[in-house]
Amino acid sequence: LFLIGRNQSKLSALVEEMKKDILANPTAEFFQIDQEDSCAPVTDKALIEKYKASGVVIRFCNVIATELQKWSNKELGGRKINIVTFAYQQTQTAPVTEDGNGGYKAIDETVVPVDNLFIRIAMTSTYYYPYEDERQGVTTRETIRQWTSICRNFWFWGYDACYNDFITYNPTLGHAQNDAQYLQKIGVTNVLMQSSNNAPNDWQAKLKAYVWNKLLWNPNQCLTIKSPEIMKNVSQKTVSILICCALVFLYVYTKTDNTNKKEIYYRKPKDVNILKESYSYASEDDKEFATGFKYGI
Repeated sequence: LFLIGRNQSKLSALVEEMKKDILANPTAEFFQIDQEDSCAPVTDKALIEKYKASGVVIRFCNVIATELQKWSNKELGGRKINIVTFAYQQTQTAPVTEDGNGGYKAIDETVVPVDNLFIRIAMTSTYYYPYEDERQGVTTRETIRQWTSICRNFWFWGYDACYNDFITYNPTLGHAQNDAQYLQKIGVTNVLMQSSNNAPNDWQAKLKAYVWNKLLWNPNQCLTIKSPEIMKNVSQKTVSILICCALVFLYVYTKTDNTNKKEIYYRKPKDVNILKESYSYASEDDKEFATGFKYGI
């Protein structure tokens, strides 16, 4: 797609096609120009060396976003046309360099997204810890730092699923609120937490959907396991089973180091005694951590 940028006639043709989409969707505010999974949108090594792949994409999208807004100002009474593009896989690394003061700066002004271009960061992380936790991988923490140094508007695509091992417990509920507050703090205006609702590791899928639905409206609210919305359709027995399952996975898949910090520890349960032993050691704090709720059951 981004090779079109080398040919003005093809670039103009793309703008004209997008105008049709805009007219066909008069209430839409955002339009996407995205890459496919496992597809490198930039193949020119010289351009990658100069701008990084993400910088090439931004330069391309800046032209599209600018031309469409000019057209809208003239023909549509100034209707705001926003373009969204991914920072994903090849384009995950922001087009920045170190600024000499421990931070980052844009490679040049042409790789800074224009006002109506939104960058959607999409990346996996160490699921056990909040995004801003120092125990997160360097790539996760630095990717966010890089983009926030140059981006005016950005969205976030998180992964609440462990695709390399569908049986692995994915303990994200315990820090969902931390993550929601952090994303709000750094200026994210749209959040999607992708998961796979038919995978064994998503036995908490509906509960997670409820939690994120609430937190994205108000990251600072206090959620409890006995919130009316939950208890309306979930029996006390079901809640107890959820807690028990969370504890089982928590202890089977984790260990405690000398500083009492939880670390990921993949181990498939081979003996039911492991599960019984795990549950017998559970404290109230552990139960709260496992489920992400204060529940008092």
